[in-house]
Amino acid sequence: ILGSSELLKPLVVEYLEVIFLGSIFLTLHPLLDIFAINDRQPILAMVAMIVGSFMNIVLNYLFLFVFELGIFGAALATILGHMIGFLILLQHFLLKKGKLYFLKRFSAVAVIASAKNGIPAFFSELSAAVVIVFFNAIIIGIAGERGVSIYGIIMYSGVIFFTILLSISQGIQPIASFNYGTKSIQRLKNIFIFGLSVCVGVGVALYVLFYTLNTFIVGLFLQSDINMRDPYILNDTVRAMNVYFLGYILLGINMLCAIFFESIQRVKSSFVITICYTLIFLAVLLPVLSRYYGIEGVWLSYPLSQLLGFGVSVIVIIYEAKKGIFSDTFVDRSRIWQRKK
Repeated sequence: ILGSSELLKPLVVEYLEVIFLGSIFLTLHPLLDIFAINDRQPILAMVAMIVGSFMNIVLNYLFLFVFELGIFGAALATILGHMIGFLILLQHFLLKKGKLYFLKRFSAVAVIASAKNGIPAFFSELSAAVVIVFFNAIIIGIAGERGVSIYGIIMYSGVIFFTILLSISQGIQPIASFNYGTKSIQRLKNIFIFGLSVCVGVGVALYVLFYTLNTFIVGLFLQSDINMRDPYILNDTVRAMNVYFLGYILLGINMLCAIFFESIQRVKSSFVITICYTLIFLAVLLPVLSRYYGIEGVWLSYPLSQLLGFGVSVIVIIYEAKKGIFSDTFVDRSRIWQRKK
């Protein structure tokens, strides 16, 4: 259903059979990571992520090249890496080392409120999966497995780009939530402007870096004899990456806006931004551009969708400035609340 070819299907099935068994750790590790950050333990969260990632690399080497476990070993290494990171974080909460820890209590109201506020993030993650399905299905119809391989290289390389931008947005989240709770609206504005500035600067710097090193980066994913079998794949992948990664510059801005508004309980604003930059525009542009411009249209659809998403983010910011969280009315109410307190 997701567009796999007969050649790739058995490898994918073997990988997923293992990954699904350890999906609980793939879910709980980033979840506890966020709770650790909100419990003022960013160093612990960073250590858990670094150790888990490092062990993933080490175990991948052992399982693939020493024990020769193939796809099974690669999936197992991923699970164990996340499990190690999860256990590092779990001890913090079990031993009650911070202000957040487990209680024998359940509140349906709290769960519903949390779920409501998490709708934008839910759609962001769901949209990412749907977008990958769209890309795979369209690419394999246009360029076959070769096109999917190029897309895979772009996505694996883009993980570095994406996670750096995501870390900026997630780093802003607890600070924004705290200041929203204290009704410090002016500080919220300053935090928001600072976050946008950092995203723009980092996004541009990363694009320049990737553009400069694109041939080297792509070469890391290709076998040494690839030029004999496919002499054009290196140049085709580099060209696709240069176009596709333009979208990441604006992705950082869109992502920060969505996470920022979600963290201060502006769920509707966050949802509108999220659904636009992750799914709606791409769902329209991808089939249209690929039909008229082929594989080049596929790569172009992502930066254009982020550009349109950026336009929506600007509209939402203007709305929040006139009638929402940044409006004079809201600022006046927050000042009255602070004086009473």
